[in-house]
Amino acid sequence: MFNTKSKKEEPVIISPSFQLPIILIVL
Repeated sequence: MFNTKSKKEEPVIISPSFQLPIILIVL
């Protein structure tokens, strides 16, 4: 979904609470 964005920028753009699920998905 967020592959278009840089992985380093994802957590910055996404809310902190939603940041954890995204990081887990990326990993």
